Amino acid sequence: MATESALRSKVANWLVPYIGIKEGSTEHKAILALFNDSGLCSRYKMTTSDAWCATAVSAAFISCGLTSIFPCIECSCNNMITLAQAAGIWKEDDSYTPSVGDVIMYDWQDSGSGDNTGTPDHVGIVYSISGTSIKVIEGNKSDTVGYRSIAVNGKYIRGYIIPDYASVASGSDSNSSSTSLSAGAKVTLSGVNVYNTATTSTSAGTRTGDYYIWSEEQVSGRIRLTNKASNAGKAGQISFWVNVSDIGGSADSTEASVTYAVGDKVKVNGTIYGNGDGTGGSIKKSDATMYVVNVESSEKYTNYIGLAAKKGGTRQGWAKPGILTKM
Repeated sequence: MATESALRSKVANWLVPYIGIKEGSTEHKAILALFNDSGLCSRYKMTTSDAWCATAVSAAFISCGLTSIFPCIECSCNNMITLAQAAGIWKEDDSYTPSVGDVIMYDWQDSGSGDNTGTPDHVGIVYSISGTSIKVIEGNKSDTVGYRSIAVNGKYIRGYIIPDYASVASGSDSNSSSTSLSAGAKVTLSGVNVYNTATTSTSAGTRTGDYYIWSEEQVSGRIRLTNKASNAGKAGQISFWVNVSDIGGSADSTEASVTYAVGDKVKVNGTIYGNGDGTGGSIKKSDATMYVVNVESSEKYTNYIGLAAKKGGTRQGWAKPGILTKM
């Protein structure tokens, strides 16, 4: 298996490649299919017209092979709580400070007075903790996958599901935290899933053997590897992407560990859109060189980086940072 922190990080990062997807898209259908095909919630088959927050959380645990510690595979928030209570992993305490990989429930009718015991409306996975601020990753957030920030003991928190990661973990977290993510550092893979980009949800297979960090830059919880230490940082020498959690590292708590500014030269691997909200037509780019001409707020748009073919040129579309690599 893996250390407790690696397992928690794996679950928390599972939805990251789906950030910004549209309902009814291939990616959305893949989440629903994973849930439906598992047979772990036989009472109902999800469709693209259904609310899917609980389904997304369930899919993360299914895909990560951790349903034994999350016997709450459901498409209903209320039923998910009932199953968690029966399993003894429900935390009826709004003021609890969660850990990465815990599951948070919301009740939008919460008055903010006293402990919330209302009917749950929404659910997500705790992605990171910073002081008293909780960052959550959620499916069906404004009809896509996205992040939410909420304060510990904040209004709308219904409670938490706390899977017992330690019961299925192996090794010590002190060993995993020693993994260096510096450019050129060696990492040893053993059947690890690899990916062609930072955001694709489909694995390009598995790899075993020694590889090297191409760059310490993390995007969407993933990092690039190369086959020789001497190739670190060299253009055209990237072998593939891997999840940071799968190599014993610690994923950055931000959506991407790099910031972009007007004038930056970038490589684009993914879809850019006419508008920041994903409307206005789309163009798929593969290893295209473009330039940043606008940077909006990530709170305003999912695709908030404006791109042009030439530096200072006319904007051709908007992208999310997960499909960009700064050159």
